[in-house]
Amino acid sequence: MIVNLLSNAIKYNRAHGTVRLGSTRAGDRLCCTVSDTGRGIASEHLPRLFQPFERLESSYDGIEGSGVGLALTRRLLEMMAGSIAVDSQVGVGSTFRFDLPLAPSPAETATGATRSMATPVAAVVDTAPPAADRQRRWRRILHVEDNAANLKLVRRLLGERPDVELADAGSGELGVALARATTPDLILLDLNLRARMGSPPWAGCRRTRQPRRYR
Repeated sequence: MIVNLLSNAIKYNRAHGTVRLGSTRAGDRLCCTVSDTGRGIASEHLPRLFQPFERLESSYDGIEGSGVGLALTRRLLEMMAGSIAVDSQVGVGSTFRFDLPLAPSPAETATGATRSMATPVAAVVDTAPPAADRQRRWRRILHVEDNAANLKLVRRLLGERPDVELADAGSGELGVALARATTPDLILLDLNLRARMGSPPWAGCRRTRQPRRYR
């Protein structure tokens, strides 16, 4: 989500423009903003902005794109109980705002577990993860992207997480090979790259048991 918004802020910006990323906490939610000094979007066009395959020719003329990035971003946010909105002014720039619920802190999780143990229940259900999942606390992510700047950004965002093993591929062919060799839990795949490759290489991966999730 952030990668797509930052990529758009750079791609649709003016020469020597700026991009700003900000975040604040509001109660139990994280609020983020991505602002640019680009062309801006007319108010009458804003309702179309998050529609799949909609490209605003007056704002994006001459710039490559598929028109699905913002629609996908909004859908992913909604699936995680989040939301997204935009403020824009022609000739000044745009600001995209999105929010997500914060995960409970380890202390809050421990407190909740203690309270639940002290509460009598009629039945006990074993919700512990399988032994294999308890032993494997990290998750393997494969990022397939032919844009070096996007590869670097995702590696910076995820590379420091102790629970993530991140691998990246600069081409679709290498991505297919890594997906088959490393069986990642999650693949982050550039939509434009997938369209250029066509469906046959990835269709072969989908017929295998792993990876289990694709985005």
